[in-house]
Amino acid sequence: MLDRRDLLLGTAGLSVEAAMFRPTGITEAPEKLRTQLAKAQNDFRLGKHAALGKRLPGLMDRAVSGSDKRLTTDMWTLATEYLIKTEQDDLALLASDRAATAAAESGDRLAQAEAEYCRCMTLRHSGRSRTAYTITADAASKLADGGLRTSDDFATYGHLFLTAGYSAASAGDAGRAEDYMREAESIAARFPSDVAHGMWFFGPAQAGLYRLSMENALGNVGGGVNAARALDPVRLPTPERRARYWIDVARLYGQWTGHHVDVAAAVRRAYVEAPGEVTSRPKVLELARDAGLST
Repeated sequence: MLDRRDLLLGTAGLSVEAAMFRPTGITEAPEKLRTQLAKAQNDFRLGKHAALGKRLPGLMDRAVSGSDKRLTTDMWTLATEYLIKTEQDDLALLASDRAATAAAESGDRLAQAEAEYCRCMTLRHSGRSRTAYTITADAASKLADGGLRTSDDFATYGHLFLTAGYSAASAGDAGRAEDYMREAESIAARFPSDVAHGMWFFGPAQAGLYRLSMENALGNVGGGVNAARALDPVRLPTPERRARYWIDVARLYGQWTGHHVDVAAAVRRAYVEAPGEVTSRPKVLELARDAGLST
């Protein structure tokens, strides 16, 4: 029989599935878990998905047995992001549900709103974009009904509308996509620059990035070109966000016949910013191969 020390050592070899379905029941002090979570979040922001994939299972295993439900919510939102990036959509759906459960138990209204953002992402990736934007817009309205007082309140509210706009565009609903995006942009204009809030960022540059993603999803090449030109990627706060910009530019050019050189150039720029955003993501690798890049 394994003793407690064996279990502690063994968590280093856990997979994400094992951490989700067969947790050891071991936990650590919340301050230690917060430090580990911050390191894992930094891996994500740097686009270091391989490093995050090694770090995340142990963090998941310990956090789920802890009593800090806000910390657990933050862990599950990070897990959702990682699982979406690595195209493990079934596990991402489960992680987003667990984020929602932990957020409800925390009683923190911003945590609950952020968990709805996670649910939106997973629904969109599973082909249910219409449901995704409906629940996200509802979450934003609920947050506003409770009062928007702090900068975190406004950032969370605006971020919900950014993802609602992108999800509406993914559903082909151009009218709602534009309405949601304009609402988000009006809130972003309150911020002189992008600010960190929870796992994410919000502000004018982030709104510009989502505008590019929205136009891309609608197949509006002209609008996408204008959005790309309007946003200097240097303004985006992390390598992961800057790589996202260049991947969107690559996808934009991919809608034009005969633009393989431009697609390849954009993918290379994404790789320079965050190699893991290219090498760890199957759909981006496919984009690179279609452009004639060796992988």
